Amino acid sequence: MGTNVNLTPQLLDERDREKALRLERLRAEIDAGVTSGRSQAWDPAEVRAQGRAKRAARKRAAEA
Repeated sequence: MGTNVNLTPQLLDERDREKALRLERLRAEIDAGVTSGRSQAWDPAEVRAQGRAKRAARKRAAEA
């Protein structure tokens, strides 16, 4: 009919472990960002132009 009642605590424990692992990874990423140094100004138009150039290069390489 549903999940076996005997398995429910195990599934919850597994879910809790996965959630804790994701949280640990997130904290590590945040720490890495904080310790990476001062932030730098960026131009969204420049980022888009670089992305478009990269995409065009991949498209040309795929066609060749």
